[in-house]
Amino acid sequence: MPKRAQTKRRRARAQTSQPSRRRSKPALSVLNTLESAAVANAVVQATTGLDLYSFFTHPTGGSSFNISAKEMIQSLVGGSAGIYGPSAKSAGIAATIPAVMGRNLKKNVWPMAVQLVAIPVGFRIAKKYLRKPLINPVNRMVRQVGIKEVKL
Repeated sequence: MPKRAQTKRRRARAQTSQPSRRRSKPALSVLNTLESAAVANAVVQATTGLDLYSFFTHPTGGSSFNISAKEMIQSLVGGSAGIYGPSAKSAGIAATIPAVMGRNLKKNVWPMAVQLVAIPVGFRIAKKYLRKPLINPVNRMVRQVGIKEVKL
């Protein structure tokens, strides 16, 4: 088939097709955000020994086997990681962040595994029961206050 005939057909198809619609960004889901935070908390707690909030806000972990974000960054730039050498030695590990995280993970692998399975299942069940029919009365009350609607 000649090249011109192919080009004409493409133009003809392009003119008859519907213009593509732009999709609006999906609204931020409160339950999805909480689920992600709960899963992140389970992983951070199993590896660093601190909950998610403490990991980011506390300057030190509080013990040789709890590691904060600040201590991790300090160790990357050549500073102290806050791991007490004799404590690490008595636990049979090196006084490094990867060794401490490995120790914490070995100690907490099963609780973390249960949480990583149970959290998404629990949130899936919650989403199923918190759908529109249950939230409609709440939306009616909230509309009277002046808020458009509440989405879960």
